[in-house]
Amino acid sequence: EHLELYGQRIGCPVPIQSLPPTAQTLTLLHQLHALNIPFENFSMTGLPGARTHGIEVDLDSLVQKILVAQRGGYCYEVGLHACTRMR
Repeated sequence: EHLELYGQRIGCPVPIQSLPPTAQTLTLLHQLHALNIPFENFSMTGLPGARTHGIEVDLDSLVQKILVAQRGGYCYEVGLHACTRMR
């Protein structure tokens, strides 16, 4: 679910579903994820436009923030999202 959008977000050159389940593929996806989905703390800065009500780590919130809004997140947001996609 959301693999096509995730592939586009990380700049994967081919559809993720077409990649073989190998260590090389995992390395590629990990590198692309790290290069294209940054760590950020904008949600907690208190700056104008920042949401300061806390961090939501359910999958729907992460998809909205990381894939749709094309933002980064705290370590556990980015890590959880990566883990969910790698499964």
